[in-house]
Amino acid sequence: MLKKIMSLILPILLFFPGTLLAAQSQPQPKRIAILPVYDESGQLTEDSRQKLQERIRQELHVPLNGTLQAVEYVPDEACAQALDTLMEQGKAQTGARMQNAMQPLADELSADVVVCVVITQYYAHYYMDWENERCIDSYAGLRIFGYDRCHNRSLDRRTTRWVNDTCSSAGTADDMLMQGLEELLQKVKLRATIYPLREAG
Repeated sequence: MLKKIMSLILPILLFFPGTLLAAQSQPQPKRIAILPVYDESGQLTEDSRQKLQERIRQELHVPLNGTLQAVEYVPDEACAQALDTLMEQGKAQTGARMQNAMQPLADELSADVVVCVVITQYYAHYYMDWENERCIDSYAGLRIFGYDRCHNRSLDRRTTRWVNDTCSSAGTADDMLMQGLEELLQKVKLRATIYPLREAG
C-alpha cells in the first residue's frame, strides 16, 4: 500500500519543481509607456492631438500581441498622470524637463520604453487667394523624447514644417503635422525600440 502511495506522489513531487522553474524562466513582456502628446503651443485641436497619438500607438503596435503577450502597455491613466506631474515640477523649459525626465519616468513606470511627442509651436490659418482658391498658412514644430532601456539610449529629435500654399497642393494642417511626426519616428527609429520583443526574466 505504501509503495502504491509513493508511486503516485513521486511523479507529482518531480513535476512541480520543474513547472515552477519553467515559470520563473519565462521571458517577461516588454513594458511600453506612451505619454500623451503635449501641446506647448496651446493651439492644437483635440482631433489633431488624437491623430498624432494614434499614429505613435501604431508605430509601437505588435501584431498578435494578444496571443504572444510580447509587450505590455502602461495604462493611459498612469502615463497621463506621470506627464502631468512632470510638467508641474519646477520652472525649467519643457525641453530641458523632458530631456532629464525620460529615464527616471521609465523607472517610475517600470517601463522598458518611454516616448512623448511635444508640439513646440503650431498655428494654422486658412484664407482665399485672388483666384478664390482656398489656401493655408501653417507652421509646426515637433520634438520627440524618449528612453529605450534595452539599448540604453535616449531619444531626442526635432523637426519643423512650414507651408503657405493652396490646400490642393499643400494639404491640411493635419497633413503637415503627420508629415513631421513621420520624420521624427524614422529619425529615432522608434519601432526598433520594441525589439527584441521579450527579455529573459
